[in-house]
Amino acid sequence: MRPNSSRRDRPFLAAALAVLAASVAGCSSTHVEAKEAKEKDEAKRARTVQVARRKLEHARLEEESDARKHAAAVDQATKELSLADEALQDFQSKEAPLKVRKATLEVKEKEDSLAENQEELQQLELMYAEQDLADKTREMVLARTKRRLEQATKELALARDELTHLQEDEIAAELAKLKLEVSDKEHDREAAEIDSRVAASEKALAVLEAQAALAAAEAGEDGDAGASAGEEEGEGDDD
Repeated sequence: MRPNSSRRDRPFLAAALAVLAASVAGCSSTHVEAKEAKEKDEAKRARTVQVARRKLEHARLEEESDARKHAAAVDQATKELSLADEALQDFQSKEAPLKVRKATLEVKEKEDSLAENQEELQQLELMYAEQDLADKTREMVLARTKRRLEQATKELALARDELTHLQEDEIAAELAKLKLEVSDKEHDREAAEIDSRVAASEKALAVLEAQAALAAAEAGEDGDAGASAGEEEGEGDDD
């Protein structure tokens, strides 16, 4: 009976062995696929971390470059303001007083010239009154002197008008122009400083975002690696 029973059990045993072999092969294939998927996942996460680090480095470089650029802009605006303020102070303390003194001296010279011509005419009139000269000669000399006196009078009036225009209009207009230039440069510097602060804030925020992205990428890599390690330990226990 036993030999016959053994023969009858052989097909079942072969089938069981085949099922077991297929099961082992399936488990091996699944393990290989899981390992390949894990390696791909790790490579992808490694690339993600690498990209995040590059982005953080780029954000920091941009922050540094932008800070230098805006610092130079603020420095330039400060220098231009200083030059405008110096021009204003120089005009008020030196140039304007010098122009007034020069114009005043011109008026004084014209006054002296007029006085000299008046004296010359008076002397000629007295001289001709005491001397017996031909009427024609006397008239020519007096006429020439009177023309010079008239010209001196016109030149004095013109010099006085120029002095008045200088004091009341020209200096005031130039002063207003220089003050406006100073005001514009003050606004330019303030704008440069505000732009610098805004840009610095934006770049600092970009760095913080890049740092957060890197931290998230690194945390994800560590967490997934730990989970994968746990899965492998579980599979070892099952075996």
